[in-house]
Amino acid sequence: MTRLVVLALALVAGLSGCAHVLSYEALDSVAQGVTFAAVKAAPAAHLGQTLELGGLIIAVETNIEGTTLEIMRYTLDSWGEPRRADEISGRFLARGERFLDPELYKPGRFITLTGTVAGQESREVSGVPYTYPLFTIGEIYLWQHPPGAYSAPLQGHFYYSYPYYYSPYLYYDPWWSNRPYYQSRPPYRDDRPAKGWSGPPSHKRDK
Repeated sequence: MTRLVVLALALVAGLSGCAHVLSYEALDSVAQGVTFAAVKAAPAAHLGQTLELGGLIIAVETNIEGTTLEIMRYTLDSWGEPRRADEISGRFLARGERFLDPELYKPGRFITLTGTVAGQESREVSGVPYTYPLFTIGEIYLWQHPPGAYSAPLQGHFYYSYPYYYSPYLYYDPWWSNRPYYQSRPPYRDDRPAKGWSGPPSHKRDK
């Protein structure tokens, strides 16, 4: 019986290791079949639809009205982690009424979020006119490390990423994270000598 309990707990831990960084409620709000490319081409046709987004923060603006993030879009893996820059999709703006501390959400950090299409906005990038798809921030997750810094899921080796997770679906302190991420660690190495090994061969000089 004890062994069965241990196996059951291990299974639960393993399943939790495959969890997406965004909540089920947030992912359930994502419009099925709507691509970023379609929104970029015709944002007015997709107003109010929600997408799962992620990428590299390029710039952050904060004022009394809230926060605007300029983000280079990255493709996401099954857990919502940014994997590679999407040069074709380019950049987008994510805006919300909530204050996001620019010392945390600063250029060079990676985020994953849900964003609701709110239109488009024209700006300049290095003096060149650029039209950004504009999204309203829903749920947002700030990654602690750049893509590729996370190891494969390890049962029992996750911890919570306080305080860099926000979800509008949580009824408690919104700064507290309820999603685990994994701490990289080197593979196990056994430096003990093999059984029966008597040490390196001697190299005595012939007299």
